Amino acid sequence: DLGMSFRRSERHHDAVTYLSEVLHYARKTGNQALVANSLYHLGTVHWDQGENAQARQYHEEAVSIYRQLDLRDVVGIQAPHGLGEALLIAGEPQHAQQQFRESLDLARAVADISYESENLQMLGWASLGTIGTGDYANAVAYFKQSLSISEAAHLEWHTMCSRLGHGLALAALGDYGRGFEDIQRAKQIAEKMGITRFLCMTVDGLGQLYQELDLFEQAEALHTEGFERLMRREWSYWLPRLQANRAIDRMRHGDLDVQAELEMALQIGLSENQIAHMQRALEGLAELFIRRGEPEMALRYADDLAARASAGEMQEMLAQGQRWRGEALLQLGDHAGAEQALLAALDAAGRTGKRRLLMDIHDALARCAAARGDSAAADQQRQAAEQQRRIILDSLHDPALRAGLQR
Repeated sequence: DLGMSFRRSERHHDAVTYLSEVLHYARKTGNQALVANSLYHLGTVHWDQGENAQARQYHEEAVSIYRQLDLRDVVGIQAPHGLGEALLIAGEPQHAQQQFRESLDLARAVADISYESENLQMLGWASLGTIGTGDYANAVAYFKQSLSISEAAHLEWHTMCSRLGHGLALAALGDYGRGFEDIQRAKQIAEKMGITRFLCMTVDGLGQLYQELDLFEQAEALHTEGFERLMRREWSYWLPRLQANRAIDRMRHGDLDVQAELEMALQIGLSENQIAHMQRALEGLAELFIRRGEPEMALRYADDLAARASAGEMQEMLAQGQRWRGEALLQLGDHAGAEQALLAALDAAGRTGKRRLLMDIHDALARCAAARGDSAAADQQRQAAEQQRRIILDSLHDPALRAGLQR
């Protein structure tokens, strides 16, 4: 309890010191249940700080002990849950979902509504396209189930995260209006709780929506706020994504001098095993070299992204990798190869239902068809892109939010 108190008050050094002492005592006395409990809590503290490689190591040992002892209490419930969180950030959402489902079954068996809500929430996060499998329809369903429990029980810790994820999923499916409402509500809860990592997640989420609406100044301001909060804490939690997003905001606003920032985000993600967040830097680097007219370099990053996404069964990231591969081949004059890559991107994006991504891929296919001299196919793809754009715009009533896509 004291370790968790330190964690929630963001006294992470004190939490690690205390929990390490408890772990030493538990190992010395042979209390394996206490060992598993201490390992879980140490893992969560390191996860909060962005040290995912260390977190995963602790959680894997906790799960091994829980299974050996066949624990069915909270120590058993939390062990696979913690490992699921580490696996998700490591870019293994399918494996993460297996752990969350195992923890969910244990929680339901003993009527632990807090962990029931949290596991449903994390199944939602593992279904998002930015860090998970890209099944947005399922993500919405999981978040709704989680919210029905957390809001009734006044579990604000869980409500904040589920509201944020729900908003991201709604926006991806085309309802940016409701997406903004949900994320703003999540941000209000995070501000009330005063938890740095939650605030950084919410400003990153809001920034993502502004970015997808081509409102780059607003997006950059939010991503900078989150980035600077983490830098003051000297934590790397969510840092690679925030740093990559800020660089992408600047790049799309015309500043192509962002390579160093994207490479730093890439390196932090790799060093801390934050592969899910690191992939955003790969996207950014592929796009940067397209904008610079260096397609060979863009191919390198696009293919790396596609390979990692394929291994993790991450459909949105796979679509992004194939999209940027197609853009690179188009610049190289390989129209057949570009079309093949872009059609593969369209297939993966179609499985996610993400409107903005579909719009971008149809636009690229239109340019590819035009380069081949097929005006009819180009017109067809432009119409498909416009259909996606209209769906997004129709969800927005604030003229300021509509402005970016109306330019």
